Amino acid sequence: MKNKNTATLLAIFTGIIGGHRFYLGQFGLGMLYLVSSWTFVPLFLGILDALVFLFRSEDRFNAKYNNNAAPKNTSVSNAIQAEVHVPSAKRGKGKLSPAFIGLLEEVADEAAQLLNDLASDKALLERLESVQTDEPTTTKKELIRIFVVSDMVQIVRKIKGGVKRQGDVQIFGGFLAIQTILPGQKDRFIEHPFTDLEIYLYKTHFLQRPIDILWDLKNPMSIDYSVGDRPQKKAKSDLSLPPLLQLMRSDLLVPYATMLHRFALILCKHDIDVTAKEEALLKEIYEETHNPIADFGTANKGNIKKTDINESKSLEQAMEELHALIGLTDVKNEIQTLVNFVKIQQQREQEGLKSSSISYHIVFTGNPGTGKTTVARLLAQIYKELGLIEKGHLVETDRSGMIAEYSGQTAVKVNKVVDEALDGVLFIDEAYALVGENKDDYGKEAVATLIKRMEDDRKRLIVILAGYSKEMETFIETNPGFKSRINRYIDFKDYGADEMLAIFKLFLKQSQYKLSPAASLKAEALFTAAYEKRDKSFGNGRFVRNIFEKTLENQANRLATLTDIDRKILIQIEEADIEME
Repeated sequence: MKNKNTATLLAIFTGIIGGHRFYLGQFGLGMLYLVSSWTFVPLFLGILDALVFLFRSEDRFNAKYNNNAAPKNTSVSNAIQAEVHVPSAKRGKGKLSPAFIGLLEEVADEAAQLLNDLASDKALLERLESVQTDEPTTTKKELIRIFVVSDMVQIVRKIKGGVKRQGDVQIFGGFLAIQTILPGQKDRFIEHPFTDLEIYLYKTHFLQRPIDILWDLKNPMSIDYSVGDRPQKKAKSDLSLPPLLQLMRSDLLVPYATMLHRFALILCKHDIDVTAKEEALLKEIYEETHNPIADFGTANKGNIKKTDINESKSLEQAMEELHALIGLTDVKNEIQTLVNFVKIQQQREQEGLKSSSISYHIVFTGNPGTGKTTVARLLAQIYKELGLIEKGHLVETDRSGMIAEYSGQTAVKVNKVVDEALDGVLFIDEAYALVGENKDDYGKEAVATLIKRMEDDRKRLIVILAGYSKEMETFIETNPGFKSRINRYIDFKDYGADEMLAIFKLFLKQSQYKLSPAASLKAEALFTAAYEKRDKSFGNGRFVRNIFEKTLENQANRLATLTDIDRKILIQIEEADIEME
């Protein structure tokens, strides 16, 4: 049994060499005190430790030091039982309370997990090859870590208005969380950073130097992107990853933006004061994290997007992923039938029997947001695993990606898109728009060029045409070249209300949110009403995503008015957060 009074006396008389730490069984900290004794810093820390021991109750002392040995990297919830005070803060706002530090620790864990997800995202790693940065680095993983650190630093700066005050609790708290992902931990991430010594060092300003260095960190990324045939533009933002993830249409944007906004919310709500300025600031941060390029939805239309396959994914895994999609029963059955047919034909060839030759080009029909692009990406992978195409990548485009503005340039543009898709799949959304309402010459040139390439490269190219059912039927009928090469049609029906609710809940789960019972009932009513009123322009999955994003925005605005938050409140979606259309 360790004695509180003994520990106090040892801290006073042997603190400079860490005697009290050795006595308490904290040999790592004891060695740190010992090797740094020449600086006299441990002497100061020893006196501080003695005061902590002196004013700590027997129960808390015993709970901390006499309940088995503490782990080497004790989490803050166990390491700090009482409030830790930042010396220079005033009017009660300088408290690193256990609740505040606990929330910071949770958001730090969330940031570390997202860091791993980002560092494992193949599309992001490939995109970074063309991104200009101010950071010399050896690995993309290290570069992504720097971007995440930069973004979290910018959040702290925004909360403080760019003003760094000595001993500020929000700055100290923010940088406690940020240090979990500081560059320099090669090939690994720190899991639990909040130890006794680190808290002491922060509150006594011995880690002020790292804060000074990081405080001045600017966005190290310069993002250039093309908008159709127009000259390059530059996305300007204090944040690094949100604009890039939005340009990539990455599924990681919402979870990452949510983490940054939660970080800001926790920093703003460290005390009981809620100001109008803080509420406005949180709304501003929400918009900048979730929609960093405001005109992206219209400005980026027409870009050609290429998606590579997952080389480690097998045919069975691709089919499992297909069948795991919500709804789309008829679509799954059609593709399963196609796969079964291809397998049988390949087996017949292996046995020396005649096989039937079919076209693998397909027409996807249905309203927007019914999963056509998602299924096209999976089908490209499936075709590759069946040996029908060599690479299996998917190139997505539409009329604006194939029709040029000047006479004679459309064929060049179409050939460029097809060359990009060779040995993979070319997915043309709203394909009927190629010919235009007036069947203009540019559209005719595009169709003629595409049909020729489908014939010339029939062993290296698979085309999927997508659009509204009636318009696609007319489009195919008026083009004999298409009609003779495409004989498979797959119809994507609208999602039912229960399917939209399931998709909505999946979005929430992926971003670490939960619906309250009342919110779940309201969401069900919303999607039921939307399904019953739907028309040709109904967005299906896109409508669900819009509701999801609006829900997060509403929750953020609601939390901005609360005086106290915890993890349950952060992840809970309430009835008021869901708006009826």
